[in-house]
Amino acid sequence: MVETHPQITQARSQVFDFCAEYAKDPAHGRTLVIYGENGAGKSRMAKQISRWAQRISILQKPVLAKETDKGEVRKPMVEYCSWAEIVDGFKLDEWGKLDDLRGCELLVVDDIGAEHDPSRIGIEKLYVLLNRREFRWNVFSTNVSPAKWTEKFEKRIASRLFRNALHVDLSQVTDFSKL
Repeated sequence: MVETHPQITQARSQVFDFCAEYAKDPAHGRTLVIYGENGAGKSRMAKQISRWAQRISILQKPVLAKETDKGEVRKPMVEYCSWAEIVDGFKLDEWGKLDDLRGCELLVVDDIGAEHDPSRIGIEKLYVLLNRREFRWNVFSTNVSPAKWTEKFEKRIASRLFRNALHVDLSQVTDFSKL
């Protein structure tokens, strides 16, 4: 019999509840923040949520697109991205991806806080993204614990990550590569 870490068991329950809420009403949502050490399964969990949401979108009721003035009705959209890759794109003058991230019903952003961002432009853009998506469905993964969010990001971002959010703690889960 394979034992499962208690935090993984709890995380499964939290993610199930989050996904059930999203499936019922993709237009109005909240944020899920998955945090823990390297190798705890944060990225895997985020990708699984994204894949699941993309699969069920064909079964969901159409939603009114919030980002258009045309009153467009469409199936719920899901976007998955790595925040480090988004920030690297800023260095290459690639800003368009942010527009895609703002318009979806479920946004899954992997690894916030892991980017190399000496200019801190990524921090500013993360704040703008969080601010515009406050009552929408979001999933963020990070190696940064909630106690360090203000220090690592800034007070405005920490506030958005705490507000209307569910936190999945994987901080005690052993790195899978060390098993």
